[in-house]
Amino acid sequence: MNEEAYRRELEYPIQYAHDDRLGLFAVSGAVGRLLGRGASVEPHSRLPDSGDVCWFAVP
Repeated sequence: MNEEAYRRELEYPIQYAHDDRLGLFAVSGAVGRLLGRGASVEPHSRLPDSGDVCWFAVP
């Protein structure tokens, strides 16, 4: 992935965080798209429910 595609992928969650709280699901989704299909989810049997983990906000 080139730098321009990387910037475009992160632009939406960054802008969203300026308007409202940003759930970890949005961050993990962007990261998943940046890493691409077939990226490892590490040695865990399942991923946590990211909506229950945390929210981000711009101060």
